[in-house]
Amino acid sequence: EVPWADYFQKLLTETAGGNAPDVMWVGSLWIPQFWAKGVVRNLDPYIAAATDFDVDDYFPKWMDYMYWGGSIFYLPTRGATIGLYYNRDLFDAAGVEYPTEKWTYKEDFVNAAKKLTVKEGGRTKQWGCYVNCKGQDVWFNIFPTWDSSILSEDNCTCTLDEPNAIEAYQFIADLALVQDVNIKPGDVDVPSPELFETGRIAMYLGGCPLRVRFEKNITNFAWDVAMPPLGPRGSRGSPGWYGGTGMACKAKEPDWAWKFLKYQHSYDVQVQYAKVRGYFPMLMEAAKDPAFVAPPPEHADVFLKMTPYAAKDPMTTKYSKVRSLFIRDQDLVIAGDKKAAEVFPALKKELDPILAEGCKEAANAKPCG
Repeated sequence: EVPWADYFQKLLTETAGGNAPDVMWVGSLWIPQFWAKGVVRNLDPYIAAATDFDVDDYFPKWMDYMYWGGSIFYLPTRGATIGLYYNRDLFDAAGVEYPTEKWTYKEDFVNAAKKLTVKEGGRTKQWGCYVNCKGQDVWFNIFPTWDSSILSEDNCTCTLDEPNAIEAYQFIADLALVQDVNIKPGDVDVPSPELFETGRIAMYLGGCPLRVRFEKNITNFAWDVAMPPLGPRGSRGSPGWYGGTGMACKAKEPDWAWKFLKYQHSYDVQVQYAKVRGYFPMLMEAAKDPAFVAPPPEHADVFLKMTPYAAKDPMTTKYSKVRSLFIRDQDLVIAGDKKAAEVFPALKKELDPILAEGCKEAANAKPCG
């Protein structure tokens, strides 16, 4: 068993040594790099020859991310959209109406979070909300909701210095720093899902895989999930949290590898991903299966409704570097040491040369097949 933090580097190392597995799952973070380095094989010939496989059966949004240089190098294995989980009992006790699709972040969400936050002896006993201020949760939910992004359309420059991006991130940081309704860094050492399960968080912005955990662990209060709130200009966003599975460039048994890929992306297996792990099936028919859309919770179909809002990951070979630098600097904002307006323009200057190098790397890529 390989620790998650070492998984992708281990695949690269094994590929370099000629020991790569024939089939490998690749997260969105690494998809561009594995393609550019020739780690995975072009699947076009296998798809063209197959009579029992059709790429049109998969969600176009996620299928599009599997194309590189005009060819398919991965099959979309699983994804996840986001929803606003909430504790109905806490809402009822505070006299707050349940979230609706018309809720906005700046008004409805903040106002409800204030009413749902409970303090005792100067300490927070119950948080009105939990919104993860780090990494992909912010990139693909909050930034699109504020009509902004972290990278330009061509992925060659950083756009964090734009007003909407700065406003978006400062708003999220201020949920803890100013509004005092979100968990501050160092407030607790208990994982946030556990705090929701024990009734200490009233609203929890999280992905569909949490649904399976909550269904198993929550037994003493009523809960549900709603669409995430709207941004200041009426937009909505969600991570796609997708991953793809590819065939090693030098697969020892390519025909068997292709058979396994087809099996892994079949209806039955995709439904199992939803049933056991809560992941979003990439096969469109599987996403309609009761295992994914039927209660509990009552509005489980929210995750399917969020499909149009799922944002595209930054498609750069320098994604891991971009992510680490963003997390480094966002911590300054989360801690209240600096404002986003100070941090993001400087971060753009640091990221732009890295992104330009990534675009050059992609242009000179040597994919397999």
